[in-house]
Amino acid sequence: MLPEEIKALKLKAIEDKKKSLPVHILEMGLNMLYKEPINLKEVFSQGFCEIIEIKNFNQARSYEIDKNTSALIINSDEVFLNGSLENISFAKESFNLPIIARDYFLEEYQVYLSRIYQADGIIIEPSLINNETLEKISLLSLAMGIEPIFNIRTQSDIERLNKFDFASTFIFEDTNLISNIDKPKLNLFYDTENKENLVKMGVRLFIRILI
Repeated sequence: MLPEEIKALKLKAIEDKKKSLPVHILEMGLNMLYKEPINLKEVFSQGFCEIIEIKNFNQARSYEIDKNTSALIINSDEVFLNGSLENISFAKESFNLPIIARDYFLEEYQVYLSRIYQADGIIIEPSLINNETLEKISLLSLAMGIEPIFNIRTQSDIERLNKFDFASTFIFEDTNLISNIDKPKLNLFYDTENKENLVKMGVRLFIRILI
């Protein structure tokens, strides 16, 4: 599906959500939150980390999560990824781990929702939004204590994000882009056949997919 088609369907879903959960209700909920998000930069800076991405998370299913797991990625998108916002708070309570929400973030409203449901980080797809929206979503996320993590798919994504000081945590899906890494940044890689070579190059953050 083309990005524009994704955006159109997702934006409609966001507008529908606003009708059932208006912004002023969200603001009231935010004022009642007493727990701050977990600082993912601190978590990821502790050394070798394994982050588990649970595809098609099911609240009724039991998952064996290794005690050395540093964080979980949970799909919160209801339109394309078969996820839900409720899964974020459920997983956080169940596993007592930092939770990173995977969604198609197109508006600041979604960041408020992620905070309400106790996300500690969000994954942003730069290719879906313009620079202005990218900056607004990222800065709001940081203001709330949520780590914006940018999903890097192409060299173009890197070139865009290099313009922004707030862009400091990346997910690389293509290991061939490793030569373009800015070393001070936190870079996450999917656990692949190249893991051993990546470890030798100093990579310490890996994502393992759990179906």
